Amino acid sequence: MKITIKALIATASVALMASMANAQAPASLQDLLEQVKNDRVSEARVNKEREAEFTSARADKQALLRTAQGQLRSEEQSGNRLSTSIDSNEKNTV
Repeated sequence: MKITIKALIATASVALMASMANAQAPASLQDLLEQVKNDRVSEARVNKEREAEFTSARADKQALLRTAQGQLRSEEQSGNRLSTSIDSNEKNTV
């Protein structure tokens, strides 16, 4: 959640800087070209950061899933052992 908020803040900052840059009309075509190049580099950096955060979050979720699946298997085995024990105890008491 914190990563998402950071990504949104970073994206908003880049968008704000881009809009501020756009507010200043380029004096020439060369200035416009430079502005476009700078904006492209900035957006590429933000996108790369977002991709890295997404990949990291995905890996974290996969790890949590594997842990939960392991716990489920363990609990199922424990339940089976207890069920067998109960059956055995019932046979012994009868």
